[in-house]
Amino acid sequence: MPLFGGIAGNFLQLNPRAQPPARLYRVVSGRVWWTLLHWPWRQYQAAVATGTPGVVPPTLAPLGNAGIYVTDRASLSGCDDPGDFAWRLSLNAQSQQECQLFGCAVIRFDLPQPYALLPLPPLPGAQPALTGGGAREWLLAGNLDLAANMQVYCVEWTVLGSRHYRVPL
Repeated sequence: MPLFGGIAGNFLQLNPRAQPPARLYRVVSGRVWWTLLHWPWRQYQAAVATGTPGVVPPTLAPLGNAGIYVTDRASLSGCDDPGDFAWRLSLNAQSQQECQLFGCAVIRFDLPQPYALLPLPPLPGAQPALTGGGAREWLLAGNLDLAANMQVYCVEWTVLGSRHYRVPL
């Protein structure tokens, strides 16, 4: 059963929406999740617990990025394995390969207030505001810190098929 409902491999035909919903999702490859978000998050928590001054949590996008690509729940319907998520969101070739090898993480969070949207770059053959795989997407200006109120679901492929589980923050 796909993590976000629907039938595995069958994706909803969506129309673009001008404004993002109140709850958003960001998908990253497993390599990015475990090495650039999860491990630094654990280090951040340890530093906070010991009273280390000036520590900052990891961010959802690399430092210096203009914004964060996000999607909505309906766009993830039918995604069952890491390859589905990577294809549906039109992740770059390296991220698609990393999803196949290391799985992916789906990070759920509330739309920050206030927020600003950046214009999306046009994709050849795709409708504006949709990925090449047909998912809705928005580009939130700036960056967001990983926070304890976010939910993270890891999706992996095993010899027995797809599996997913929640990672507590």
